Amino acid sequence: MFRIVLKSLLALLLIIPLYPSGQVHAQVELISDTPLSERLHDITLHSPALGKQTSLRVILPKGYEESKATYSVLYLLHGCCGDYKAWTARTDIEKITEDLPLIVVMPDAGRGASYSDWYNGGAYGPPQWEKYHIEELIPWIEQHYRAKGTREGRAVAGLSMGGFGAMSYVARHPDLFVSAASFSGVLDTNLDPEFLEKTIFQNQEKVPPGTVWGDRETNEIIWRSHNPWDLAENLEGVDLAIHTGTGEAGGPLDGGLESPVEETCFVMSTSMHNRLEELNISHVWDSYGPGSHTWGYWQRDMHQTLPRFMNIFNNPPEAPIPFQYKSAESSFTFMAGMLNLIETKWSLLDYLT
Repeated sequence: MFRIVLKSLLALLLIIPLYPSGQVHAQVELISDTPLSERLHDITLHSPALGKQTSLRVILPKGYEESKATYSVLYLLHGCCGDYKAWTARTDIEKITEDLPLIVVMPDAGRGASYSDWYNGGAYGPPQWEKYHIEELIPWIEQHYRAKGTREGRAVAGLSMGGFGAMSYVARHPDLFVSAASFSGVLDTNLDPEFLEKTIFQNQEKVPPGTVWGDRETNEIIWRSHNPWDLAENLEGVDLAIHTGTGEAGGPLDGGLESPVEETCFVMSTSMHNRLEELNISHVWDSYGPGSHTWGYWQRDMHQTLPRFMNIFNNPPEAPIPFQYKSAESSFTFMAGMLNLIETKWSLLDYLT
């Protein structure tokens, strides 16, 4: 049973949209904006949440400068060991969006930072990747570009660690995104905590054990409060797609490679799919058989997903009213400070039941 956060306020929510906390007072500072092509920009920001400068790439619609239109935004997340350049360097994302009324935002997220505000041995503080992406970057994009600035105009997708980020963000902030897609995503961290702790956190971020989410045994609530599988109830009303190969040899886009990493992601994605089925939450399930953890499949996934995103942007489903969702946060803010609700943290037992 999940906690009902907003049980009433129906009339209020019918009138007032939900916005990212902090949207009115985005604190990021623009350091540089370098055009790489007519539509592609390389941008550097200073983020208080990260305590440092960070980069992103933005693809603007063709004719953006001459147009007065507002546009939907796709937040496209990179995977482990990659960076904000990955999608433009390894796929044709710039080309396939050329004729679409769409802004594509590709932020950096650390090599293995897992789209989270770090525990840091209980000290918390920087790097706060989720706070940067949700409370600083989204508002900055919507202040500096002609973005629609509504739930119906935002989607998020990612590969591998970025698939986790996409599903975790939309499950933790169901009021912000109308659609989400995971490509070979890490969608149920309960199944292999060691995979994240050692392969991603320690090996890629070069941090001591327990730095990102704390020790699994003593900080299980932090782990599970970010895990898409545990938060699956929150995804009711969000358009969802999960794409994954099995990791078996014989795939058509990789020379027939076998991939243990893709096999791990397949098991996790399948677990998420089964959980959504159990909850009767509609979603696209694309388990395409043999295939490795490589860019050929993720480019194909994106080619298949973009038309779906555009259709959802043009015909968005109604947002659930009221929103009902599970959270382990001690406070949350809706409508940019117009409504501030404080909840007391509950026990792990209550959270998991």
